[in-house]
Amino acid sequence: MFTPSPSLIVPDTELGSEGMRLERLGPNHYHATLAPSRGLPLVPNMLQFRCENAADTPVRIDVTFPVEAPRGKFDEYPHSATPDYRTYLPLEWERPCNGTGNTLHIPPTPWNVFQVGMQCPLPQKALAGRIDAVREHPHVEVSALGESIQGRPIHRIRVHDPAHTPRWRHVIVNQHPGEGNSRWRLMSMLDRLLSDDPGCAALRGRAEIDFIPMLCPDGPANGWRRVNADGVDMNRCFRMEGPDARHQTREAFLLQSFLESQPPHTLWCMHTWPGLTESILDGAGPEFSGDCGSIEDLHALFLQHGEGLLKPLSVREEPGGAETWNGGPRRRLGITTFLIEGGGEPAVPEPHEEAGWALLKILGAFWR
Repeated sequence: MFTPSPSLIVPDTELGSEGMRLERLGPNHYHATLAPSRGLPLVPNMLQFRCENAADTPVRIDVTFPVEAPRGKFDEYPHSATPDYRTYLPLEWERPCNGTGNTLHIPPTPWNVFQVGMQCPLPQKALAGRIDAVREHPHVEVSALGESIQGRPIHRIRVHDPAHTPRWRHVIVNQHPGEGNSRWRLMSMLDRLLSDDPGCAALRGRAEIDFIPMLCPDGPANGWRRVNADGVDMNRCFRMEGPDARHQTREAFLLQSFLESQPPHTLWCMHTWPGLTESILDGAGPEFSGDCGSIEDLHALFLQHGEGLLKPLSVREEPGGAETWNGGPRRRLGITTFLIEGGGEPAVPEPHEEAGWALLKILGAFWR
Protein backbone atom coordinates (compact mmCIF):
# COMPACT_ATOMS: atom_id res chain seq x y z
CA MET A 1 0.00 0.00 0.00
CA PHE A 2 1.40 3.41 -0.99
CA THR A 3 1.91 5.87 1.88
CA PRO A 4 2.60 9.49 0.86
CA SER A 5 5.67 11.04 2.44
CA PRO A 6 5.23 13.95 4.84
CA SER A 7 4.50 17.43 3.56
CA LEU A 8 5.35 20.55 5.56
CA ILE A 9 2.75 23.24 5.00
CA VAL A 10 3.95 26.78 5.68
CA PRO A 11 2.52 29.02 6.89
CA ASP A 12 0.03 27.18 9.05
CA THR A 13 -3.08 29.15 9.92
CA GLU A 14 -2.31 28.77 13.65
CA LEU A 15 1.47 28.25 13.83
CA GLY A 16 3.35 29.83 10.97
CA SER A 17 6.74 31.43 10.37
CA GLU A 18 6.68 34.58 8.25
CA GLY A 19 9.24 34.54 5.46
CA MET A 20 10.54 31.02 6.10
CA ARG A 21 11.96 29.27 3.02
CA LEU A 22 11.58 25.52 2.85
CA GLU A 23 13.57 23.12 0.66
CA ARG A 24 13.07 19.37 0.41
CA LEU A 25 16.41 17.53 0.54
CA GLY A 26 15.16 13.97 0.40
CA PRO A 27 12.53 11.60 1.78
CA ASN A 28 11.33 13.08 5.10
CA HIS A 29 14.30 15.50 5.12
CA TYR A 30 13.89 19.27 4.81
CA HIS A 31 15.92 22.46 5.13
CA ALA A 32 14.29 25.56 6.61
CA THR A 33 15.80 29.04 6.41
CA LEU A 34 14.27 31.38 8.97
CA ALA A 35 13.56 35.05 8.24
CA PRO A 36 14.33 37.98 10.56
CA SER A 37 11.55 39.29 12.76
CA ARG A 38 9.73 42.48 11.92
CA GLY A 39 11.44 45.33 13.76
CA LEU A 40 14.17 43.09 15.24
CA PRO A 41 16.53 42.09 12.41
CA LEU A 42 18.84 40.04 14.68
CA VAL A 43 15.93 37.95 16.04
CA PRO A 44 14.58 35.11 13.86
CA ASN A 45 10.96 34.25 13.44
CA MET A 46 10.20 30.96 15.15
CA LEU A 47 10.42 27.56 13.48
CA GLN A 48 6.72 26.63 13.19
CA PHE A 49 4.85 24.50 10.67
CA ARG A 50 2.22 21.84 10.12
CA CYS A 51 3.25 18.29 9.18
CA GLU A 52 0.79 16.19 7.15
CA ASN A 53 0.70 12.54 6.05
CA ALA A 54 3.20 11.87 8.80
CA ALA A 55 1.91 8.92 10.86
CA ASP A 56 4.66 6.46 11.82
CA THR A 57 7.25 8.47 9.89
CA PRO A 58 10.39 10.21 11.23
CA VAL A 59 11.07 13.71 9.93
CA ARG A 60 14.34 15.68 9.93
CA ILE A 61 14.50 19.48 9.60
CA ASP A 62 17.85 21.26 9.20
CA VAL A 63 17.40 24.88 10.25
CA THR A 64 19.53 27.95 9.53
CA PHE A 65 19.27 31.64 10.36
CA PRO A 66 21.83 33.41 8.13
CA VAL A 67 22.58 36.35 10.43
CA GLU A 68 25.87 36.96 12.21
CA ALA A 69 25.62 37.10 16.04
CA PRO A 70 21.83 36.58 16.25
CA ARG A 71 19.80 37.42 19.33
CA GLY A 72 16.80 35.43 20.56
CA LYS A 73 18.27 32.24 19.13
CA PHE A 74 15.83 29.89 17.41
CA ASP A 75 17.30 26.82 19.14
CA GLU A 76 17.38 28.34 22.64
CA TYR A 77 14.39 26.29 23.83
CA PRO A 78 13.00 22.82 23.17
CA HIS A 79 10.23 22.61 20.61
CA SER A 80 7.24 20.28 20.64
CA ALA A 81 4.84 18.52 18.29
CA THR A 82 1.12 18.52 19.06
CA PRO A 83 -1.93 17.16 17.23
CA ASP A 84 -4.48 19.03 19.36
CA TYR A 85 -2.80 21.59 21.69
CA ARG A 86 -3.46 19.25 24.60
CA THR A 87 -0.92 16.47 23.99
CA TYR A 88 2.71 17.50 23.41
CA LEU A 89 5.77 15.54 22.32
CA PRO A 90 9.02 17.32 23.34
CA LEU A 91 11.57 17.72 20.55
CA GLU A 92 15.23 18.36 21.35
CA TRP A 93 17.83 20.01 19.14
CA GLU A 94 20.63 17.82 17.83
CA ARG A 95 23.44 20.18 18.87
CA PRO A 96 23.94 22.80 21.60
CA CYS A 97 22.25 26.15 21.05
CA ASN A 98 24.13 28.40 18.60
CA GLY A 99 21.41 30.40 16.83
CA THR A 100 22.69 29.95 13.28
CA GLY A 101 22.35 26.26 12.38
CA ASN A 102 20.87 23.16 14.02
CA THR A 103 18.73 20.10 13.32
CA LEU A 104 15.39 19.07 14.76
CA HIS A 105 14.41 15.40 14.67
CA ILE A 106 10.77 14.37 14.91
CA PRO A 107 10.41 10.68 15.81
CA PRO A 108 7.59 8.57 14.38
CA THR A 109 4.23 9.39 15.98
CA PRO A 110 0.71 7.99 15.54
CA TRP A 111 -0.47 11.42 14.35
CA ASN A 112 -1.17 11.93 10.68
CA VAL A 113 -1.35 15.71 11.10
CA PHE A 114 0.37 17.77 13.80
CA GLN A 115 1.85 21.19 14.45
CA VAL A 116 5.40 21.99 15.58
CA GLY A 117 6.33 25.10 17.53
CA MET A 118 8.57 26.58 20.22
CA GLN A 119 8.00 25.50 23.85
CA CYS A 120 4.37 24.33 24.30
CA PRO A 121 2.57 26.54 21.78
CA LEU A 122 -0.94 27.69 22.67
CA PRO A 123 -2.12 29.94 19.80
CA GLN A 124 -5.28 31.96 19.35
CA LYS A 125 -7.68 29.22 18.20
CA ALA A 126 -6.64 26.88 21.01
CA LEU A 127 -6.99 29.71 23.53
CA ALA A 128 -10.45 30.54 22.21
CA GLY A 129 -11.53 26.94 22.82
CA ARG A 130 -10.21 27.06 26.38
CA ILE A 131 -12.05 30.34 26.98
CA ASP A 132 -15.30 28.99 25.52
CA ALA A 133 -15.11 26.13 28.03
CA VAL A 134 -15.37 28.57 30.99
CA ARG A 135 -17.59 31.20 29.39
CA GLU A 136 -20.80 29.96 31.06
CA HIS A 137 -19.33 29.88 34.58
CA PRO A 138 -21.42 32.24 36.76
CA HIS A 139 -18.29 34.01 38.01
CA VAL A 140 -16.81 34.62 34.53
CA GLU A 141 -17.21 37.56 32.18
CA VAL A 142 -15.52 37.25 28.77
CA SER A 143 -14.86 40.28 26.61
CA ALA A 144 -12.05 41.75 24.49
CA LEU A 145 -9.79 44.74 25.00
CA GLY A 146 -10.24 45.26 21.26
CA GLU A 147 -8.76 43.75 18.11
CA SER A 148 -5.14 43.27 17.15
CA ILE A 149 -3.70 44.94 14.06
CA GLN A 150 -4.58 41.85 12.00
CA GLY A 151 -8.10 41.71 13.42
CA ARG A 152 -7.88 39.03 16.12
CA PRO A 153 -9.65 39.63 19.47
CA ILE A 154 -7.45 40.34 22.50
CA HIS A 155 -9.35 38.23 25.01
CA ARG A 156 -10.02 39.39 28.56
CA ILE A 157 -11.49 36.93 31.07
CA ARG A 158 -12.70 38.55 34.29
CA VAL A 159 -13.32 36.33 37.31
CA HIS A 160 -15.33 37.53 40.33
CA ASP A 161 -18.24 36.32 42.43
CA PRO A 162 -20.89 39.04 41.87
CA ALA A 163 -22.46 38.26 45.25
CA HIS A 164 -19.52 40.06 46.89
CA THR A 165 -17.80 43.42 46.54
CA PRO A 166 -14.17 42.90 45.48
CA ARG A 167 -11.49 44.19 47.85
CA TRP A 168 -8.66 43.63 45.37
CA ARG A 169 -8.11 43.90 41.63
CA HIS A 170 -5.41 41.87 39.89
CA VAL A 171 -4.42 41.74 36.20
CA ILE A 172 -2.43 38.81 34.74
CA VAL A 173 -1.17 39.22 31.17
CA ASN A 174 1.16 37.54 28.64
CA GLN A 175 3.06 40.03 26.47
CA HIS A 176 5.41 38.07 24.18
CA PRO A 177 3.51 35.86 21.68
CA GLY A 178 6.30 33.27 21.36
CA GLU A 179 6.39 32.34 25.05
CA GLY A 180 3.81 29.58 25.03
CA ASN A 181 4.83 28.07 28.35
CA SER A 182 3.85 31.30 30.11
CA ARG A 183 0.33 30.98 28.64
CA TRP A 184 0.04 27.49 30.12
CA ARG A 185 1.03 29.01 33.48
CA LEU A 186 -1.54 31.79 33.11
CA MET A 187 -4.35 29.50 31.95
CA SER A 188 -3.65 27.14 34.83
CA MET A 189 -4.22 30.04 37.24
CA LEU A 190 -7.56 30.70 35.54
CA ASP A 191 -8.66 27.06 35.58
CA ARG A 192 -7.67 26.55 39.21
CA LEU A 193 -9.39 29.77 40.25
CA LEU A 194 -12.66 28.43 38.80
CA SER A 195 -12.35 25.07 40.55
CA ASP A 196 -14.31 23.89 43.60
CA ASP A 197 -11.30 24.41 45.86
CA PRO A 198 -12.59 26.31 48.96
CA GLY A 199 -9.68 28.74 48.89
CA CYS A 200 -10.34 29.57 45.24
CA ALA A 201 -14.04 30.10 45.92
CA ALA A 202 -13.14 32.53 48.69
CA LEU A 203 -10.67 34.31 46.43
CA ARG A 204 -13.36 34.81 43.79
CA GLY A 205 -15.40 36.60 46.43
CA ARG A 206 -12.78 39.08 47.61
CA ALA A 207 -10.94 39.78 44.33
CA GLU A 208 -11.64 40.70 40.73
CA ILE A 209 -9.01 39.09 38.52
CA ASP A 210 -8.56 39.85 34.82
CA PHE A 211 -6.67 37.37 32.65
CA ILE A 212 -5.31 38.55 29.28
CA PRO A 213 -3.80 35.34 27.84
CA MET A 214 -2.06 36.94 24.84
CA LEU A 215 -1.52 40.64 24.17
CA CYS A 216 -0.42 39.89 20.58
CA PRO A 217 -2.72 37.17 19.17
CA ASP A 218 -1.25 37.75 15.68
CA GLY A 219 2.14 36.43 16.81
CA PRO A 220 1.84 32.62 16.66
CA ALA A 221 0.37 32.55 13.15
CA ASN A 222 3.33 34.62 11.92
CA GLY A 223 6.06 33.12 14.06
CA TRP A 224 6.80 36.40 15.84
CA ARG A 225 8.51 35.70 19.13
CA ARG A 226 8.45 39.19 20.67
CA VAL A 227 6.75 41.64 18.31
CA ASN A 228 3.41 42.57 16.77
CA ALA A 229 2.53 43.45 13.18
CA ASP A 230 4.19 46.86 13.56
CA GLY A 231 7.46 45.21 14.59
CA VAL A 232 7.14 46.61 18.13
CA ASP A 233 8.46 44.57 21.04
CA MET A 234 5.37 43.80 23.13
CA ASN A 235 7.28 44.36 26.38
CA ARG A 236 8.82 47.67 25.28
CA CYS A 237 5.71 49.68 24.51
CA PHE A 238 4.36 51.16 27.76
CA ARG A 239 4.11 54.97 27.50
CA MET A 240 5.04 56.96 30.61
CA GLU A 241 3.17 60.02 29.27
CA GLY A 242 -0.05 58.00 29.18
CA PRO A 243 -1.90 56.00 26.50
CA ASP A 244 -2.01 57.65 23.09
CA ALA A 245 -3.23 55.91 19.95
CA ARG A 246 -1.10 58.26 17.81
CA HIS A 247 2.15 57.29 19.53
CA GLN A 248 1.58 53.66 20.56
CA THR A 249 1.09 50.51 18.62
CA ARG A 250 -2.51 49.34 18.81
CA GLU A 251 -2.24 46.46 21.29
CA ALA A 252 -0.17 48.56 23.71
CA PHE A 253 -2.63 51.42 23.57
CA LEU A 254 -5.53 49.08 24.31
CA LEU A 255 -3.80 47.48 27.31
CA GLN A 256 -2.55 50.73 28.83
CA SER A 257 -5.97 52.37 28.40
CA PHE A 258 -7.54 49.40 30.18
CA LEU A 259 -5.06 49.51 33.07
CA GLU A 260 -5.41 53.24 33.57
CA SER A 261 -9.21 53.25 33.42
CA GLN A 262 -9.23 51.55 36.85
CA PRO A 263 -5.69 50.80 38.05
CA PRO A 264 -5.42 47.33 39.63
CA HIS A 265 -3.65 46.61 42.88
CA THR A 266 -1.29 44.18 41.16
CA LEU A 267 -0.07 43.48 37.63
CA TRP A 268 1.55 40.10 36.81
CA CYS A 269 3.51 40.00 33.52
CA MET A 270 3.98 36.44 32.26
CA HIS A 271 7.20 35.61 30.37
CA THR A 272 9.75 32.82 30.01
CA TRP A 273 13.50 32.33 30.15
CA PRO A 274 15.56 29.23 31.02
CA GLY A 275 15.27 27.63 34.45
CA LEU A 276 12.54 27.45 37.07
CA THR A 277 9.73 29.98 37.08
CA GLU A 278 11.17 33.14 38.61
CA SER A 279 9.16 35.99 40.16
CA ILE A 280 10.64 39.48 40.32
CA LEU A 281 8.86 42.16 42.35
CA ASP A 282 9.37 45.52 40.64
CA GLY A 283 7.73 47.54 43.36
CA ALA A 284 5.43 47.08 46.34
CA GLY A 285 2.19 49.06 46.40
CA PRO A 286 0.52 50.59 49.44
CA GLU A 287 -1.02 47.29 50.55
CA PHE A 288 2.42 46.19 51.78
CA SER A 289 2.34 48.82 54.50
CA GLY A 290 -1.30 48.26 55.29
CA ASP A 291 -3.71 45.35 54.88
CA CYS A 292 -1.55 42.50 53.62
CA GLY A 293 1.84 42.22 55.23
CA SER A 294 5.49 42.84 54.50
CA ILE A 295 7.79 41.82 51.68
CA GLU A 296 9.26 39.31 54.13
CA ASP A 297 5.79 37.77 54.50
CA LEU A 298 5.54 37.46 50.72
CA HIS A 299 9.01 35.88 50.63
CA ALA A 300 7.80 33.27 53.12
CA LEU A 301 4.77 32.42 50.96
CA PHE A 302 7.01 31.82 47.94
CA LEU A 303 9.11 29.43 50.01
CA GLN A 304 6.00 27.69 51.36
CA HIS A 305 4.16 27.17 48.07
CA GLY A 306 6.90 27.26 45.45
CA GLU A 307 9.27 24.47 46.47
CA GLY A 308 10.49 22.67 43.35
CA LEU A 309 8.30 24.88 41.13
CA LEU A 310 9.35 28.48 41.76
CA LYS A 311 12.58 30.24 42.62
CA PRO A 312 12.49 32.36 45.78
CA LEU A 313 11.06 35.84 45.25
CA SER A 314 13.47 38.47 43.91
CA VAL A 315 12.98 42.17 44.72
CA ARG A 316 14.41 44.96 42.58
CA GLU A 317 15.80 48.06 44.21
CA GLU A 318 14.58 50.04 41.19
CA PRO A 319 11.73 49.04 38.85
CA GLY A 320 12.52 47.74 35.38
CA GLY A 321 12.62 50.00 32.34
CA ALA A 322 9.90 52.63 32.02
CA GLU A 323 8.85 51.18 28.64
CA THR A 324 8.24 47.69 30.07
CA TRP A 325 4.92 46.53 31.44
CA ASN A 326 6.44 45.66 34.80
CA GLY A 327 8.54 48.83 35.19
CA GLY A 328 6.30 51.44 33.56
CA PRO A 329 3.03 50.80 35.45
CA ARG A 330 4.98 50.63 38.71
CA ARG A 331 6.53 54.06 38.04
CA ARG A 332 3.43 55.74 36.61
CA LEU A 333 0.60 54.18 38.65
CA GLY A 334 2.38 53.19 41.88
CA ILE A 335 0.93 49.68 41.83
CA THR A 336 2.54 46.36 42.74
CA THR A 337 4.06 44.81 39.61
CA PHE A 338 5.66 41.42 38.98
CA LEU A 339 7.84 40.17 36.17
CA ILE A 340 7.25 36.40 36.07
CA GLU A 341 10.09 34.78 34.10
CA GLY A 342 11.69 31.34 33.80
CA GLY A 343 9.90 28.15 32.90
CA GLY A 344 11.19 28.19 29.32
CA GLU A 345 11.49 24.43 29.39
CA PRO A 346 10.42 21.60 29.35
CA ALA A 347 8.12 21.41 26.33
CA VAL A 348 5.25 19.74 28.18
CA PRO A 349 2.48 21.67 29.98
CA GLU A 350 2.34 20.02 33.40
CA PRO A 351 5.26 21.80 35.19
CA HIS A 352 4.01 25.17 33.95
CA GLU A 353 0.47 24.40 35.12
CA GLU A 354 1.78 23.49 38.57
CA ALA A 355 3.83 26.70 38.70
CA GLY A 356 0.65 28.65 37.90
CA TRP A 357 -1.19 26.90 40.73
CA ALA A 358 1.63 27.82 43.14
CA LEU A 359 1.44 31.48 42.07
CA LEU A 360 -2.33 31.53 42.53
CA LYS A 361 -2.01 30.15 46.06
CA ILE A 362 0.52 32.86 46.89
CA LEU A 363 -1.73 35.56 45.45
CA GLY A 364 -4.71 34.31 47.44
CA ALA A 365 -2.76 33.99 50.70
CA PHE A 366 -1.14 37.43 50.63
CA TRP A 367 -3.96 39.65 49.25
CA ARG A 368 -6.36 38.51 51.94
